[in-house]
Amino acid sequence: MTYFATYLGSVASTEKTEVEAALRLSVFGDAPFTIKPLGNGRGGVMDAKYDDTTGYIFHLRAGANSSAQTGAIGIGTDEGLGGGLLISHKNANWGLNIINNPGAGLGTYLIGYAANPTLQMDVYSGAGGIKLQAKTGAGFKDGVSNAGSTTFTSATAAFTAADVGQTIVQLTSVGASSPFGGIPAGTTISAVVDSETVTLSQAATASGTGIRFRVGGRAVPASQPILSLFDADGTTLRGAIQYGLFDWRTPVKVTSNAASTVALTAKAASGQTADILNILNSADAQLFRVQASGRITAAYSSFLSNAGKTDQPAMQVSGYAATLPVAQLSQETASGTGDFLQLLNFSDQVVSRVNYGGYMMTRKTSAPTTADFLNTELTFWYDEANAKFKITAKNAAGALVSGEVALA
Repeated sequence: MTYFATYLGSVASTEKTEVEAALRLSVFGDAPFTIKPLGNGRGGVMDAKYDDTTGYIFHLRAGANSSAQTGAIGIGTDEGLGGGLLISHKNANWGLNIINNPGAGLGTYLIGYAANPTLQMDVYSGAGGIKLQAKTGAGFKDGVSNAGSTTFTSATAAFTAADVGQTIVQLTSVGASSPFGGIPAGTTISAVVDSETVTLSQAATASGTGIRFRVGGRAVPASQPILSLFDADGTTLRGAIQYGLFDWRTPVKVTSNAASTVALTAKAASGQTADILNILNSADAQLFRVQASGRITAAYSSFLSNAGKTDQPAMQVSGYAATLPVAQLSQETASGTGDFLQLLNFSDQVVSRVNYGGYMMTRKTSAPTTADFLNTELTFWYDEANAKFKITAKNAAGALVSGEVALA
């Protein structure tokens, strides 16, 4: 065995690879083999335990010749009912940690064909559920360092004066081109030379290109997506939860299953000055708004309608304060001359109004018909042809009675 180890240490790499391949073929063969046959009730084929503060039991890395179709580990549940991967997490650390470093492709890729959910999480009472948390800092993939130098460059980091004093961290190594040490632990940015160059607080202990690094202190923008839904083309956004905005672009239906709870609530922030609710058209023009004060305004004159619900009034105002008005019309402009109230016919012509001074005006110049009245009702109108103010009423017996005043 000693001789064999010495031999392997002295042969050329090509010959060594051939010997290793021959040994694997001799022991395992080309076909899949059963490690744990039926009836073997052991807890695991291999029971490995690590007892160190760093490192891994297995460390699998993709080589330069790997392609998109290869993987460090492949699990196929071809037969039986055995699952693919089980992690029984017990300590205070993470159970599964996937770090999607700058420049990497998809961090986790799930493909669903079965009717069963592609992802399911059972949440018991007191469990934390799913948490999406924004972090300060930004990652980049093109750092360049030189051993012994405090100069560090990146074409994409767009350094600014605000980065001075911030932490700068090397996130990982990338083969021989980007070993650890390009940015020593505990390093901060001492000075910004320009948008692509900074001075580090410590000199690099290794040279590297394509260094994956993070600059601290950079805030997440309000428009950054946290969760997004795209159409089948992969580019048309259907909806997104952004850091500062819920931007949903498909119809939303809110159905309450709690009869004693408000189905939908819009709550203003403390000291809110912007509107609580805006409804816009396709050109982003405002149609309807609820101001922070609670006032409701619209960009057009008749925003209350009973179209589609003609068995109900277009508007009903109900008052429950015994000593207060049911409704008030307030002219908020000191020099305003607009009417308090206008009554329009089907052709949008004003037939009666209450002007800005509080005077009641009517443009009715003919008597109403008997059918227009209910018993004990009264109205007035202007007989323009005879210059008379006329009053017409319908008494309790259903008869019309009238009076008039000649106008000089």
